[in-house]
Amino acid sequence: MDQGTVWLAALGIAGTLAGALGGPMLQARSARRQQREQEAIEVRHRLRVDRQAAFAQFLDQGETVRQGLDRVVRLVLVETSEDRTEAWRTLNAALAAMRRMTMSVAVYGPARMGELAEAMHEASVAQADVFRMPDLEADQRAVQFSEATTRLQDLRREFIRRAQEAMAPPE
Repeated sequence: MDQGTVWLAALGIAGTLAGALGGPMLQARSARRQQREQEAIEVRHRLRVDRQAAFAQFLDQGETVRQGLDRVVRLVLVETSEDRTEAWRTLNAALAAMRRMTMSVAVYGPARMGELAEAMHEASVAQADVFRMPDLEADQRAVQFSEATTRLQDLRREFIRRAQEAMAPPE
């Protein structure tokens, strides 16, 4: 055998080894990349599910606050002899729960959702505060309550719109 043939045989063997070893290495690299991509998809899905739950619970708690406030408003405006203590206790507990839920919304994000949740809580407290002031004239009470209610409704609409955007499937 001449030296050229030996070199060709050596290159052929080297090429065969590179192909035999390179294929599995590329396949392993591809499998790892696919696994990372799958894990990222699962994390995004979990975040989406957690956000959905936080947003829904927050909106549900807002409804609980509204129902508690409705009861307080009826008791204050009707000026009944019925004790208002329990109605206020229920409303205050609902507002405290709503406040805690703003943290969940803020944690799951996006950041604007946490800001909106905080603003909605503040507007709900402002509604209740109108009825905490016994010396407030009826017309002043109506104006302040209307302003707080309008602000809360606007914030709720924006919260829902932004939640829908945050929950939209990725493109």
